[in-house]
Amino acid sequence: MDIIYIVAIAIGLGIMLFSLFLKKEAGDSSFVQQRRLERFQAELEKALQQINKQAAERQALIAREAEETRLSLMEEIASLRRRLEELENAENRASRSSGTGRGGQEKEEEPDLLALRERYQRVFELADEGLTPDEIAKRLGAGRGEIDLIFLLAAKREGSRNHA
Repeated sequence: MDIIYIVAIAIGLGIMLFSLFLKKEAGDSSFVQQRRLERFQAELEKALQQINKQAAERQALIAREAEETRLSLMEEIASLRRRLEELENAENRASRSSGTGRGGQEKEEEPDLLALRERYQRVFELADEGLTPDEIAKRLGAGRGEIDLIFLLAAKREGSRNHA
């Protein structure tokens, strides 16, 4: 907007100089001078209107870009807040599971125990079907030592039940 004022002042000074120049011309009549001055003023007004129109268009464009940028930043902030909450929740879960409290450990271990029980059950089902420990290990994607350990623990457990 400052440029517009500077341009307007410059144009005004130009008009004043031009009018002085017209007055100094010896051969022109005041009527001709008046017409020239009016045409020059009309051209200047037209130029000022164009400058104002361009300035308004540019201001509207800048306002739209600023609003788009603001909306984009707000979306980014919301996304970052969600990620931060997810990370804080994950950290809280991790700290609860590694804490000394027994309650937190039981909650985290329950899914693992269920998965282990299902895995053990599957091992015994495959053994009942007549598969060897190597075949069971291959089918479950486990190591042979893990399968042997499962059978060893099961045998010890059965032995302790028989004694009781």
